[in-house]
Amino acid sequence: MAYSVGLFLMIVLLGGILIKNIIDRALYNYFPDRGVARINIDLNGVTLSEIKEGPKDIKYKGNDLQIYDNEEILRYRGVEIKGRGNLSWDQPKKSYQITFSKSTQLFDLGKTKKWILLANYLDGSYIRNDAAFVFADMLGMKYNNLGKFVEVYFNNEYEGLYYLIEKIEISKASVDIREDDGLLFELDNLHNDGNCYWTYAGNCLILKDYNDSGDVIKNVGAFIDVFNRFEIAAEKGDYETIKNLIDVKSFAEFFLVSEFAVDPDAYSSSFYLYQDGKNNKIYAGPVWDFDLAFGNKDWRWGQIWDDFYSPSEDMVRKKEAFGEGGLMEDLSIARIFYYLMEISDFKDEVLKIFNQKISGRKIEYLTILYERLNDIQKSAEVDVRKWDKKQFQSEKEEMKDWVKRRFEHFELQYGWHGANYINSL
Repeated sequence: MAYSVGLFLMIVLLGGILIKNIIDRALYNYFPDRGVARINIDLNGVTLSEIKEGPKDIKYKGNDLQIYDNEEILRYRGVEIKGRGNLSWDQPKKSYQITFSKSTQLFDLGKTKKWILLANYLDGSYIRNDAAFVFADMLGMKYNNLGKFVEVYFNNEYEGLYYLIEKIEISKASVDIREDDGLLFELDNLHNDGNCYWTYAGNCLILKDYNDSGDVIKNVGAFIDVFNRFEIAAEKGDYETIKNLIDVKSFAEFFLVSEFAVDPDAYSSSFYLYQDGKNNKIYAGPVWDFDLAFGNKDWRWGQIWDDFYSPSEDMVRKKEAFGEGGLMEDLSIARIFYYLMEISDFKDEVLKIFNQKISGRKIEYLTILYERLNDIQKSAEVDVRKWDKKQFQSEKEEMKDWVKRRFEHFELQYGWHGANYINSL
């Protein structure tokens, strides 16, 4: 009798496994494989329309998430989702933040609790953010993250091609600073919500994260004091003082990424800064938010400035820094870096880093971007149809041409080889 019961239970167990495998295979085949991984989020007690129509900061808990990749299905329960972004949240296709109950390894991107799904709605090529992060990775920028392209479904309904990446915060997977007085700020003059710490030069600094084991009020005051003194020293061209207040290398790297990408809001929004407490210096980075960069002509700041978006022009110029008919006359976007680049020692640091890390790597960089564009081709074409966007192929070719010309301009501007080196490529 005991033998019969055991056999019956084994048959039930094997049958359950078989049924599960059949269901898993059906689910896996339900989400078409277009060359990128698929993520499905089963929403708990709320519709996607309700999330889109509500405030972006409402947190919706208890959702289930599945990842379909390489013949494998991974399941996660109790996932929280909320909207994210400023300008991007106003677009039909929206970006989201997903939060797991504990730090979770996704693909080969690292292990953290909070992840961002970037919609890239305003970017017809889909890879402008990725292109900037790859450039920063080639520079060896500290705490720079690379993401992964995925297709996203909600309740088994296709939503589009997204870019999955860790949220910028103080954590092991993002900005890994352990000191009690560690702080993470964002300079954001475009989207401040009244929580600004105003600086000497009129910049809005917003506290984004901190290590709560320290005296936060005291540490914030010390950070603002250092930043004010940095702004004053930059205006005066006092490089000796500047070296004692900021990590020059990180600011030079931040300049190179932002200038290379011609990011229109690089120095007025999404400009992250952190202080790790070890030497009280302020560090620039990680870099973030490039969907309007790399010559993106689909989004203009109210007027058309072809020279600003050209791959052969400099972004940090006097007219941009002082509002003399530049990008936005009422908002000086690059004054800090205009002052810094007027200092020969800082400019030498920029030239040194570019030539040590980037110069001569045009083919390598373009190859990476071309491979990315080819990898997302099928998925991007479906996203274009869903969201009624411009044809991907033309956007892809325009992006490739712009980046190639920008790299050649950078070799001329910052490379020690100059024009003779360009002609040999």
